[in-house]
This record gives sequence, structure tokens and C-alpha cells, in this order.
Amino acid sequence: MSGRVRAKMVCTNILEKGTAHWKDFNVDFSPVVGDSAENEKYFKATPSGGLSLGGLNSRHGYEVGKEYYVDTSPAPEEVPPTEG
Repeated sequence: MSGRVRAKMVCTNILEKGTAHWKDFNVDFSPVVGDSAENEKYFKATPSGGLSLGGLNSRHGYEVGKEYYVDTSPAPEEVPPTEG
């Protein structure tokens, strides 16, 4: 098994915090529901869950109501530093 998963999610909220000198963004996502043939397939595979990205220094183009693919795969193990 590869450990790879693709979910399809919709941006549900963007919270902007900060002052005139700094900004901080939190972006929330939820799984799509079955309002299209593709979304029905994703909803059957990943019907619940959520993703929250916090402390972002920009919106990174995310828009509330827009759908996004979220891909996960295992990260390689770190190689310990060599001495010397």
C-alpha cells in the first residue's frame, strides 16, 4: 500500500488576524458533498473530516466556496547528519 490519499475539499472559512504591521491567516476546509458526479465519488470515500491551515502569512489564493484537491503521501525518513 502506498499511503497516498487524495481528498477533495471545499474552503469553508478564511480568518484574517493581525495589525497594520503583520497579518496572519487561518484557512479551513471540509470534504465536498455529492453535488456533482465527481464530488459524489469523493464523498463516498472521504465523507467526514477537516483541514485547518493556521499561521499562514498570505491567503495563498484560497477562496471560500472554491474546491481543492488535498494530496497526502508519506514523507521520506530524514537521513541523520554525518559527523565531521
